[in-house]
Amino acid sequence: MEHHRRCVKDALVLAQNLNSSNFESIAAAIRDYEQQMFGYAGEAQEETDRNEVAMHQPDFSFKKRFAT
Repeated sequence: MEHHRRCVKDALVLAQNLNSSNFESIAAAIRDYEQQMFGYAGEAQEETDRNEVAMHQPDFSFKKRFAT
């Protein structure tokens, strides 16, 4: 579920940048979006690492791991 939220956040930030008059060009809007994305990409990578470790445990279950 967190992955979906990040995707929506990415799309929202990019759309806002592309529709904003704060940037001199589309390239500048995309660069700003990329810089924002890099700010939280490390967190996403850490989550991926935790999930990978958990999946290698003998008692791993997707239902248990991602139960809400």
